[in-house]
Amino acid sequence: DEQTCETIAEVFASTGELLDPHTAIGVKAARDCRRSLDTPMVILGTAHPVKFPEAVQKAGVGKALELPAHLSDLFERDERCTVLPNDLKAMQAFVSQHGNRGKPL
Repeated sequence: DEQTCETIAEVFASTGELLDPHTAIGVKAARDCRRSLDTPMVILGTAHPVKFPEAVQKAGVGKALELPAHLSDLFERDERCTVLPNDLKAMQAFVSQHGNRGKPL
């Protein structure tokens, strides 16, 4: 929890990007595992930070949290979940078919 908040605060201070706590954990893990700065690292954001106001406030970034207009009904939406097999090709096919709002990636 403390490391998550520290990561949220550090990334916001250095880049202006506000992370949700799940993405902050991914950033921290990627940084800890990275052996060389020459090795590219991709971290996928998993949620909008406004979904976790307590964590963002605890990180002390001092940024007002507002849902973007296209997410204004976020908390009223039905949750959707698709269970995929533990298979890289299946995951790639799913993302290709459903990513980018149905447009091919």
